[in-house]
Amino acid sequence: MQVLMTASTTTKPKKYIKYRRNRPPFVKSDPATCANPQPFKISELKQKFSARWRYVFRARRQGYAKVVEDLLQALTDILPFGIRLHRRVGAGAKRHRLDGKPGFLAKVGITFYKMTNIVTNDKGQIIYFDGVGLDGKLTRAWVWH
Repeated sequence: MQVLMTASTTTKPKKYIKYRRNRPPFVKSDPATCANPQPFKISELKQKFSARWRYVFRARRQGYAKVVEDLLQALTDILPFGIRLHRRVGAGAKRHRLDGKPGFLAKVGITFYKMTNIVTNDKGQIIYFDGVGLDGKLTRAWVWH
């Protein structure tokens, strides 16, 4: 069983699809052969890849959470996955209007996926892998670099 940490996004496809959340660069068909590969929905990631979210840091000031998030990203950049595992730069740059006020809580989290049969190319980049679902079934996902 492999565990992959991510809170990332992909580069813009030819036809940009607007998402409300950052999504990992996992798609349902091979991007080398398909013109417009479809990403997995959040519910599919939870069901078919046993996605689990864990908070690792909470703070009343958003600036503190951003520092912790950037430090976590610096630690994952050196890993040999061949893909960026974190959000695009500046995705969390907005400041919340309640930042620092009572009741406001900025959170940093990590998403974990159960993976097996990871296939990489000669550069060490992941081409595809099989995700292990909550029901134990395998689902193939390609990585959109």
